[in-house]
Amino acid sequence: MGTLINFTGMRQVNTKGIKLANKCMIMAAVACNLKKLVNGISTKIRKRTFKTL
Repeated sequence: MGTLINFTGMRQVNTKGIKLANKCMIMAAVACNLKKLVNGISTKIRKRTFKTL
């Protein structure tokens, strides 16, 4: 949560209502976690999975 607020500009959300703001924060957190997951996979495993696709 702190990383999203401090480093990705999520201090202010351009939505109306708490439900839409919550949805926006959840989507940003999912994107951040996916980025961590992709960057955490070693290149050897990543190359092997792309060859099979």
